[in-house]
Amino acid sequence: MLDRTSTPTIDADRIAQIAASSPLARVSWSGRGRAPIGYIKGMAVMFAVAQAKLAQGDPAALEMAKAASGDIHAGVRQGTAAWLDVHTVSGRVASSLDATSAPADDDRTVRLHLSTVSGDIDLARV
Repeated sequence: MLDRTSTPTIDADRIAQIAASSPLARVSWSGRGRAPIGYIKGMAVMFAVAQAKLAQGDPAALEMAKAASGDIHAGVRQGTAAWLDVHTVSGRVASSLDATSAPADDDRTVRLHLSTVSGDIDLARV
């Protein structure tokens, strides 16, 4: 059961509008055709909720963001400070992010908890 008290506030109408007018909404998938617009909108809104929960440190979202094996590629937007918790058992970690001091209270921040057993982790600015 979804605990709505912990659901982050998002602008679902705006996100659905962006998704409906995105190039993805016009893709014709081989053997499947176009995805129903309701599916595109719903997936976009739920992805936004998952991202917001991940940013809040929601335990379920953090657990779902883990990979058992395989490579992880993550991007951090320019102007966003990133707190990183990155671990791979048998892979490598590569990052083009600059190390800096703690962000100011009003800086945009993101927390990334990235873990894989056998795979590489690549971090970049986007």
